[in-house]
Amino acid sequence: MPILLRTLGAPSLLSEANEPVLPKGKPLALLAYCAADRRRKLSRDECAALLWSDMPTERARHSVRQVIWRLRRALGEDFITRDDLITGIGPGLVTDREQFLEAVHSDNAELALSLYAGPFLDGMELPGGEEFDDWLQYERHRLQDALVQVVERAAERALHDERRTTARALVEQLAERVPSHLGVRRLAIETALALGDTASARQEADALEALAHADGTVLPARVAQTVARARMSFSPAVESAPDIALDFVGRDGPFSEILGAWREVQRGTPRVLLVQGAAGIGKSRLLQVVHRRCAGKSTRALLVRANAGEQGVPFGYASALVRALTSLPGALGIGEASVKELVALDPASAASLRAEPAPWNAVESPRRRALALLDLLQAVTEQQPVALLIDDWHWMDAASREMITVALGRCESAPLLVVIASRHGHELPAVRHPERVTLMPLGLEDSVEALRSTGAWPSTPEVTQFLTITATASRGVPLELYERLTLAVESGLLQLREGEWHAASWEALAHEVTGASPLARRLLACSRHERQLLLVLAVAGTPLSMPVLQDALMSWSSKDPSLLHSPLPREAFDAMVAVLEAKALLRHDGRYVLLVHDTIGEGLLEQTGTEEQRHAHGVLAMAQERALNAGGAPTADALQAALLHALQAGDAPQAGRLLARLVNAVRARGDARSARTVLMDSTGGIPRGIDEAVVLRAVPLWQRGARPSGWALGVVGIAVSLAALVITWRASAAPVVEVLQAPSLAVAAPSYGDNVFRLTPALMVARDTRGADSAFVKVRSLDSNAEVVAGAVAYAGNGPVSLQSLRVRFQDSVARLVVEMEGHRPAVVTVRRDYNGTDLAVGRSIKASLLEGDFGKQHITPTARTVRARVGEDVSGVVQLQYTSVLIAASVWVSYTPSWGDPQQQGREVLPVLTPTLAEIIDVPVQFVAPSTPGRYWILVTVSAQPSGGFTLSGTSWSVERPLWNDGNDLAQLSTAQIEQANREGSIITPFAYPKGWQRTPGECETDRRPSPDTKFCLNYLGAFGIPVVVER
Repeated sequence: MPILLRTLGAPSLLSEANEPVLPKGKPLALLAYCAADRRRKLSRDECAALLWSDMPTERARHSVRQVIWRLRRALGEDFITRDDLITGIGPGLVTDREQFLEAVHSDNAELALSLYAGPFLDGMELPGGEEFDDWLQYERHRLQDALVQVVERAAERALHDERRTTARALVEQLAERVPSHLGVRRLAIETALALGDTASARQEADALEALAHADGTVLPARVAQTVARARMSFSPAVESAPDIALDFVGRDGPFSEILGAWREVQRGTPRVLLVQGAAGIGKSRLLQVVHRRCAGKSTRALLVRANAGEQGVPFGYASALVRALTSLPGALGIGEASVKELVALDPASAASLRAEPAPWNAVESPRRRALALLDLLQAVTEQQPVALLIDDWHWMDAASREMITVALGRCESAPLLVVIASRHGHELPAVRHPERVTLMPLGLEDSVEALRSTGAWPSTPEVTQFLTITATASRGVPLELYERLTLAVESGLLQLREGEWHAASWEALAHEVTGASPLARRLLACSRHERQLLLVLAVAGTPLSMPVLQDALMSWSSKDPSLLHSPLPREAFDAMVAVLEAKALLRHDGRYVLLVHDTIGEGLLEQTGTEEQRHAHGVLAMAQERALNAGGAPTADALQAALLHALQAGDAPQAGRLLARLVNAVRARGDARSARTVLMDSTGGIPRGIDEAVVLRAVPLWQRGARPSGWALGVVGIAVSLAALVITWRASAAPVVEVLQAPSLAVAAPSYGDNVFRLTPALMVARDTRGADSAFVKVRSLDSNAEVVAGAVAYAGNGPVSLQSLRVRFQDSVARLVVEMEGHRPAVVTVRRDYNGTDLAVGRSIKASLLEGDFGKQHITPTARTVRARVGEDVSGVVQLQYTSVLIAASVWVSYTPSWGDPQQQGREVLPVLTPTLAEIIDVPVQFVAPSTPGRYWILVTVSAQPSGGFTLSGTSWSVERPLWNDGNDLAQLSTAQIEQANREGSIITPFAYPKGWQRTPGECETDRRPSPDTKFCLNYLGAFGIPVVVER
């Protein structure tokens, strides 16, 4: 085997026995330089200038002689020298650089990617090697460019052959190896656009622009145009995220049966119904509809769902059920013994039940807990009937199933409706007189009706055939109907516009949606980072908080670098969650993230190997442990969840740390079980390959064994002696007032006097859970140049509090406000009154101005803003604008319109933007086809508080039901004088259509003309500026 010189990635020289021959240093650098051109001749003086330019001549020549001697010794006859020259490198030396270039020349992208382990001579930084470094940088860029080009050609071929997964995989591998190359980001955008994944295209565009900004690089024309295309692209599956909601059809029978049982319960007869059906058949949807019907003003209904990730957690579901039941009136009417058992089961209930937990007894505790649950059910149903809906029984842990079965078996007289939903093939509770309700697949007519309920469909034979084919392929399973329809939208073949479905080819669409397993195809089409996020949720099996999920994704590569996954950029996380939510793969309620349906997790687990699943468990366990470390005293439930994932990841040391904390937590609530019993009860058993002894050794010896019930009395004296220290520690560890939302602007409030301002957005704070149960928030000025004149005090309960009424008198442009709350350390908030020279007159609450822009090779500025084009030319570019808005509005949109053609067809809404905000800078992609007649035209860019760009560009107020076009006030019809005024002032006053009865200030509305009998024209302010377009032949 010849000697191998590795230069791609970390450099090394390996012998025939695959052992290192030379360390990283100047000998290896000189060899790599010579091997790059085997026939290159170098004198000793040239070698000295190449790598030893920082040394005196004689010392440099001496160093060169030593290096040449070492290279001769290492390579023998393959390092060829003559007299004072290095004359070449023989064939006995093999280099990965030459193998890589050969793969590139043979157009073998897969081989090239496998050989490219990293940048050329990565980490080779040598003193005195300035000339070598220049060559090295040039060679690195040349090899990177070669890799990009060969992968780009391969991706184009894959897309042409409809091998979409291959194309995406090639580009993702390329991005891993060359993450900072603008050409790679451009290719990622173009591939995403070709796949119809416009959300990923825009995400990549953001990353590309951030990369260029960090390097101070001006985007080349082709790259800038690609970014503009990504900004202007439209994907109904992601950007508009159509709400595909199937009507609740074909379930009249089961629904009526459950409601009939509920009416009997209201008359005093308890009922238990067992609902069974296949995955995706609609069990959860049925229970949701029942819950809405049963939960009225005079009745109570609870819907509690089991989570797949808690199957191995004994009493995990029972704890959640107890928490829900104790929130109902009557829960405090249970006996003291039951209270203690329920608090032991769910420590979070201690706040409402106010009792110490009962000690654990392996024989008696399960029975006592079941009787305590029975006591609780009887107490909450004593005055009013209760509907208890239990979803996903098949995911419930065995201890909870046994406990609920015992309780329901003895609950014979309480007015209680219990509906339990489960998949086929799972054992249901053995209770007296259960009624079984089986959900069958929908019939063809019901399936077609469900599809038709999602929007308006064209009345053509092709559409009817498409609906019939889709319904047949879905086999009457509502979830499959949804998945196939979503797949059609994500593929770009089907679009929902203004409530109507559109497709270029219904035949092609039918072919696309009738393939096998639409969910599997949707999951395979996800990017690598998206699949990582979904896999973490899948192995979790429960909702995860945003910080924990984000932390897990950030540590994906650091947990095991051998997996060769690049970490997710932090700024892309929120965007990716939004994309997956728009793809209907996950749900996000602002705090927690969960999969839309458990079949998504199951499908993803089927597509991934055991090692990757272990890795997902590992990063999740690490993220959960870090969250526990940062969040004060952890709960036993949280420790138990992290312990389970650490064990599934095979990480015995981490599992030991978590077990030690879990034992400590259960000891604190009076649980005397041994550490091993806690481990077994919490996890259901140790996974194969984990050394139980290693896990248990992490628990302190004095806590490993079981404790006698009176053991705690022995430490009372120590606890009392430490009380003063604990009080002192708590005072020093008081939490800081948490400012959830800090004001960004001050807007004049003249009714309170001169120089008095309201703050926008309103100052919002939250009470830390470690602070007092409730407290008053007080705001005062820190300096003498400001004074709080109103709204200085607000009451903070369990949630956030907004100081909407706060008014501050400014004597200067800046005020510092102190926010105080009992039990918390104060926080300081700085508020600015000045607008950096932007004078927002009364009423003109939005201003916009041009900063710069690029249209191909044309660069525009505020003083030279003209764009030149040929007649009929397709022009695209990017415009950077700055805007200030003091509006508190639900929606502020950036839009633009040419002054020629049909404004309804030519106008474009670009994106919604923040408000209120000060001097916000955003990039706006602009694309147009120049008119066929030479002349001077305009592109008008607007920022306005309307529900969409269509309302702004048509000159229609949000108070009108829909945009009114061609009624004489479309913004495309503004005069040159009006647009030039907008360029000077940053805003414009123009008539908008309002409802006829809309109240406006006298003089703001026209009386001599109306857009329609039901509307009138009234003046409206919006931020705007124009870009002149000169069209020539």
